[in-house]
Amino acid sequence: MSKPELLVQVVTDVICPWCFVGSRALWAFLESDDFKTQIAPHVNTVVKIEPYILDPRLPASTYDTPSKYYDAIETTPYEQRAPPTKKFYYGSKFGGNLDAFDAKISTAATALGMPTFDWTSSGRVGATWNAHRLVLKAGQLDEQRGSASGEDSGACVKSLQVRLMDRFYQDFHANSKDMSDNSYLAAVATEFGLFDSEAAASKWLESDDLEYELGNKLQQAEMNGVQSIPFYIINDGADHMSETGSHESFLRMMQMAVAQYVR
Repeated sequence: MSKPELLVQVVTDVICPWCFVGSRALWAFLESDDFKTQIAPHVNTVVKIEPYILDPRLPASTYDTPSKYYDAIETTPYEQRAPPTKKFYYGSKFGGNLDAFDAKISTAATALGMPTFDWTSSGRVGATWNAHRLVLKAGQLDEQRGSASGEDSGACVKSLQVRLMDRFYQDFHANSKDMSDNSYLAAVATEFGLFDSEAAASKWLESDDLEYELGNKLQQAEMNGVQSIPFYIINDGADHMSETGSHESFLRMMQMAVAQYVR
């Protein structure tokens, strides 16, 4: 008899540093003995990535952002197709508090074995619209290929969508890649098998495919009351958590979710 599914939706944006930390914390929990002994025997856990626009002021390097979800460029401190550098963006955001913020997030990241965050490079902090579209497409491919719940082993399997998102996190926060550069996005999407060639990926990125679906998901996040990220939703709203997440908080949330199945 198959086990019921435990759906964990992670509402996130790749440029959110605490979301990267939260993702690593979640997977550290999903690979822990507590998960394997207390949660996995009762449910098949599936993790899905859901979009959120952290900063609607940001322009993209290589495309025009949709006016329905992004601020008019003349109302922002930026220019069309000229996203700010990390140095300018984080310097403006944190000012003299950047070192204190870095110390706080580095402590959490180091505990999870994460790479060093890069705050002051000339890498661009651009709009993440097309990155979200690719993550959404990866999620559709996961669904076409069947569940990634690891039913036999009790493990929670990292889906294509989750692996792509992790690559984006790493590339932005540690390597200062521009998430609004379609040439970068096309290369990574092709590497991950979303398309047969970079030319096909580039053509898709220039289309409007999945823009409607992405807009719907952003509206769903708003209706779910998401005001800060990362935001975790269990079983379509049965429970939620609005914090970065720790081993203890993930365990508590999932214990409540599986309580009805424990005999």
